[in-house]
Amino acid sequence: MRKLIAIIAAAVVTLAFAGVTPAQAYLYTRNGYTFADTSYRYNVPGSYFKTTSRYDAAKGYLYVGLTGYDQTCDRYQAAVRIRGWDVQTARWRYHNILWVSNPCKGQGSGTIAIPVRALGVDAIVVADGLRDLTFGRNNVRIWYR
Repeated sequence: MRKLIAIIAAAVVTLAFAGVTPAQAYLYTRNGYTFADTSYRYNVPGSYFKTTSRYDAAKGYLYVGLTGYDQTCDRYQAAVRIRGWDVQTARWRYHNILWVSNPCKGQGSGTIAIPVRALGVDAIVVADGLRDLTFGRNNVRIWYR
C-alpha cells in the first residue's frame, strides 16, 4: 500500500511541477510512438510544434522528432522548449531550446535524443514560444516514467 501511495504522490508531484494539466492538446500513443502538438490553451500565438517520440528501453534514450511552424511574419522565431523533470530532486534535469530559423512563416524539423535514464528524468515536457522572448504557460507531457 505504501508503494502505491508513493507512486501516486510522485505522479501528482510530477504533474504539478511540470505545469501539466490534462486535455490541453492532442496527445496519443500508437504502435509505441507518442504523438503530440502544442495547440493547447495559453500557448504562444504564432508558434506551433508537432512532436513524435519513442522511448528506447534498451538504451534509455527518448528520441523526439519535432516539426515547428512559425505562423506569423515578424522578427521573432518560433521556438520549442524541451525540459526533463526529476521527482526525487524536484528539479529540471534537462533543458533544451530549438527554433525555426525563418521568422517569416518558416518551417523546420529535426530529431533529438535525450538520455532520460542517465539523467534520472521522470517526465519530458514541451512548450512552444518565441526565441529569446517567451514561452507558453502550459506544457505538454510527451513522456513519463
